[in-house]
Amino acid sequence: MARAKRTDRAEARRRYRAALAAQRSGETAAPAAAATPAATAAPRSGPRAGTAPSPSSPSQTLPSGRMGIVAAFRLAAAPADIRADLAYLPTLVRGTKAIWLPSLVLAAIAAAFLLPDVRENTIAIIVFQTFLVPPPMAGPFLAGLLAPRGAWLAGGVVALVGALLYAGVLLAVPETRSVVEQQPDLAVYAILAAPSFGILVGAFAGFYRRFLRLTSPNQGRRPGRGSRRAAGRAR
Repeated sequence: MARAKRTDRAEARRRYRAALAAQRSGETAAPAAAATPAATAAPRSGPRAGTAPSPSSPSQTLPSGRMGIVAAFRLAAAPADIRADLAYLPTLVRGTKAIWLPSLVLAAIAAAFLLPDVRENTIAIIVFQTFLVPPPMAGPFLAGLLAPRGAWLAGGVVALVGALLYAGVLLAVPETRSVVEQQPDLAVYAILAAPSFGILVGAFAGFYRRFLRLTSPNQGRRPGRGSRRAAGRAR
């Protein structure tokens, strides 16, 4: 009887240990099984392969890395989105310096040229011819460099402003008033021809700006604190 009781107790202990081992193995397998579907489902929540996020601003349309000259030339010479640029015109006028800053420079040059002493200065004459005499060059080029997008549109608007100022100077200056009276189509030619040429100049300036950003993306960036500390240590 004693031996039978001992064997029964040993068998009960063995079964209890087996049940505990099975319970522990089930608890460790449950978290692993729960983590496996989450890990496999995580890539599905991201963007699909082969798709790229749509740019939300004009500055995000260009890649950030340095490119080759040929690739940068092709990307910088991409055709303009005329509808999007026309829709961007109010922001281009109010939110950027692309139009009002060159227009302010042209207005200052035209106002200064009304003074007799300024008109006799050789440097002032060269500046007046460069900025205001059609076909315009400097004003639309500056506008195209400052425009985040729609550089051709900024160049055309600034060229139109310059043509209007040029026509006003011709009518206000006594020496050129007689020329306008003899050739009344001179001011009309300036107003009509200047915007089309300004569009070309502004488009070229925008292309040149994009090309520089693609070939030298780090140009114009301020060095970080780490680079400043390294430079100080090197000194």
